[in-house]
Parts: sequence; structure tokens; C-alpha cells
Amino acid sequence: MRHAPLASAAAGALLCAALAGAQMDPQPEWTLAATGDSIITRDIRVFDDPLFLRWVEVVRAADVAFTNLECQVFPMAEFSGWPAAQNGGGYERGEPEVALSLKWAGFKLLARANNHSGDYGIEGMLATNRTLDKVGLVHAGVDRDLGLASRPKYLETRKGRIALVSFASTFPDFARAGAARSDAPGRPGLNPLRLEKTYELDREGMITMRRIVEAVGGRGTAAKPGEPVEAFGQRFVAGDRIRRTERPRQEDVERILSSVRSAARQADFVVVTIHAHERGPAPEAPPQWLEELAHNLLDAGATTFIVHGPHRLRGIEIYKGRPIFYSLGDFIFQYETTSPQGQDIYDDFGVRSPTALEGDLYDPKGQGDSYSLLPANSYWWDGAVVLSRFHGHDVQSISVHPVELGNTVPFISGDGRPQRGTPRIAVGERARSIVEQVAKGSRRYGVEIRFEDGLGQWRAAP
Repeated sequence: MRHAPLASAAAGALLCAALAGAQMDPQPEWTLAATGDSIITRDIRVFDDPLFLRWVEVVRAADVAFTNLECQVFPMAEFSGWPAAQNGGGYERGEPEVALSLKWAGFKLLARANNHSGDYGIEGMLATNRTLDKVGLVHAGVDRDLGLASRPKYLETRKGRIALVSFASTFPDFARAGAARSDAPGRPGLNPLRLEKTYELDREGMITMRRIVEAVGGRGTAAKPGEPVEAFGQRFVAGDRIRRTERPRQEDVERILSSVRSAARQADFVVVTIHAHERGPAPEAPPQWLEELAHNLLDAGATTFIVHGPHRLRGIEIYKGRPIFYSLGDFIFQYETTSPQGQDIYDDFGVRSPTALEGDLYDPKGQGDSYSLLPANSYWWDGAVVLSRFHGHDVQSISVHPVELGNTVPFISGDGRPQRGTPRIAVGERARSIVEQVAKGSRRYGVEIRFEDGLGQWRAAP
């Protein structure tokens, strides 16, 4: 008995040593599967197509999987709200089964800040949050006030704690969250990055603009010829050519960077995401301000930055060992089977019959060749699941799994609409074309993606 304390101490030392050996690796190997926009309006758990299941396997095998949820999710029969007067291009919504589908497929992180966040108003925003909470999906970017919408949300994994920060630069203004005060509540909405836009006009353009403003009695006419003109909610300045410039509002940038810095202290890894339709000098190129913002976010502590919203594929940049995805295209694009749709969409599409239903909405009749979502415009229907392998915060390899959304396959019905928009792994020349779109956009950043065995592959230098 006299030696029991000594034996106990020895056992404790052994236990401490064992626990020390079992501590989490400070630089673990982990994987992130990421996709672009998901307008999911139907239950996809029923599909057993091998090419469909191949991307499901990629998503499920990742430690963390992300997508942008670009629709509302709530039971219409129980909804007490209504379609908003403004929408993001359609009243995109699905029943709670679509949330279950995303979880079934392996997704764990969802961005909520986008131009469809307010399709059903504040009631729809909060109803969607409740649906996602019940399912157990981590989502960020929309909440009861600006402070809450800006906050990071967290996912616990075996490889570490993952933070998600979601914001948008493309959105109807009514959907923007407002800050709470001590004497007034905040406004529910999304986490905004407002853009300050200025229109530069040449000499003749400025003279014409002044004449127009003076003729119609617009506000903000400058007293002197050399001063800017502010009219019709826009700012016009003199320049040597006609162009539009835009810069993020600094107060929004600082709020978002503050969220990222906090997340970097509270989590092991930080995923930051923006919904941005804005383009650079060409549709497949991001604007300069977005590239600058991406670098600032990674400097603030983000592990990766994911852009969605352009509805087309763009390139990948590796900045200080961390990846920036400037757009992964569409992923689930089931907008044609959204049901029901608000009357405003029927009006916008010129469908006047009082007995018309969703089946009458998406035919190109009367809309000519300019109807942008036609299946012939393949860039809407190309996407990717990108699997990144990290060692701590440094990305070691990226695999681009090309995805096509069925725009050229007739399926069962005549035009394929019931199946169109559901992702399947692309093969053959379609796969090569999709990977080449990503590779072409990546070369401007010095990132070389090779087409190997049907995938796009990038590996860090040894």
C-alpha cells in the first residue's frame, strides 16, 4: 500500500503521454469539396445514374463539402408569407426534401447570401433558416439583423473546426440586413457588400447628361461644368471615355474582414464565400476589385475564398499557398421545375394567359434567340465539383471533376426539362471542354491545370 501513490503517479504519467500522442495534428491533412450555385427545387435522392452518383461519392468522401444554396427551402403549405415585389430572377424555392437531399449528398456548409435570398421576403429568409437548422446543415449569410448575418458559423469535424463567412455583392437592396441599435431592432436580411458605382463620360457625354438632367428637372445637377453630376440614383463624372467603375463600400469591407479575423482566431480553418455577378473586362474574368478583395480576405485569415454567381466557369488562383476559386459555374440548376412561381415572373416572361402554369413559362416562344438560359448556351450548364487537399492551410492538390447539367440530353420527355439541371459527371469531349474553361482562366494567375483521366489536376510544387 505504501507504493500505491508512486504506481498511480507512473500510471498518470503514462496516460498523459498517451493523450499527448493522441492530440490533433496542428497541420492536419484535410479535404474540401466545393461547388458553385445550387438552385435545387426537387428531391435528388432518388437518382441512381452512375454518372450522378460519381459526384456524390466525391462530396461524401471529403472532410468538408460546400455549395451555394440559391433558393428558399420551406413547406409552402405552412408558409404565411408571400412572394416579394423584387426577386433575383425568379421565385426559386423547394420543399424541405431538398435540404435533406443536400445533406444526403454530403454537403455540410451552405452559403445563404445571394440574389435569391429575398425571393419570398423576410418571412421566406427566416423560414429557410429554420428548415436548414432542423436538418442540421451549417449555413451563413442571412439572419435576423446585420450583426448576426455577418457572423461566422462553425462546423465541428475530426480534422478541426471550420468557419464559414458568407456575403453578397449582387442582391436586391430590400434584402440587405440592417444593424440593430439600442433603441431600435435590426432588419433581417443578408450580409451585404455594397458597390459604389460611378459612370465616367467623355466630354460630349457629360454635356448631353447635363442637358438631360436640366430638361427633366433631375436632382443633383452640378453648378460648374467640371463637377460631377448626380442624377437618377447614379453618379456621372468627366473622363476621357465612357465606362463604369465600381468599388466596394469600405464600411462593408471592414465589417467582413473583421468577421474573417475573428473566425481565424475561433476556428482552425476559414471558408469565405461571396455571391457576385459582377464581371471584369470579359465575362469569364473577375473584376479587379474582387481580385484585390480576395487577397485581403486571405491575408486576414481565410483558408480559401469561393466566388459564385457568374453562372459560368472561371479560373483558380493560388495566393500564398491558399486557393481562390473565381467561379465554379452552376451545379444544380433546376429553375425550370420551380413550383409555384409568383405572378411577376409570368408578367416578366410575357405569359398572359390566366390559366398558364409553370410548364408555359420556360419555352423560348416569343423571347427570340436572346433568351439567355436556352440550353444551347452551354456555359449555363457546365460546372464542376472541385476537391482540394490541404496540409493545414496550404493547398497540396486540386482535382476538378467536370459536371454537366443535361442541356443536350433528351432523357424521357421531348426537351429534357424534367431532368435538365441535375448534375452528372461529364465524360469525353464535354469533360475536356469544361476542364479547359477552368484551365484557361487559371493561366492568367500562373496556375497550370492539366486534363488527366477525365479530370483537371493541379499539384503544388514539391
